[in-house]
Amino acid sequence: MRRKNSGKLIITAALMLMLAIINGCSGGFSNSVTVSREFNTPYSLSMSYMKFNGSKMGEYINIPEGGTVEIRTVVITEGGELSIIVSREKKEGEVVYRADNIKTSEFTITISGKGQYLIWFEAKDHRGEYHLDWH
Repeated sequence: MRRKNSGKLIITAALMLMLAIINGCSGGFSNSVTVSREFNTPYSLSMSYMKFNGSKMGEYINIPEGGTVEIRTVVITEGGELSIIVSREKKEGEVVYRADNIKTSEFTITISGKGQYLIWFEAKDHRGEYHLDWH
């Protein structure tokens, strides 16, 4: 009886791991994410993962005339490299902010000027997590 339950447990664990890996490989641009947990809203981006490679689209932020947005940012780096980029309109647009090879830290990104801005990420074997939120 014990052996039968042990086999079911192994199969269940393997299926859950495969599901986590498959779910971690979604998102914009071209990326590979292993065992991730992601939670995004129109005012926040958050993801933790065992490994992140490539680039990933985050969220668009619309700023009205005369407006400013402050993005509170937390990055935890356990290995590899992570960059956060903010560009006007789209990925290939004018880059208004870029931070490369971010170590574990907390900081604020300030964006001013009317327009639509895109937050996106680039990673090379990054292990850790990021959290960004704004109003």
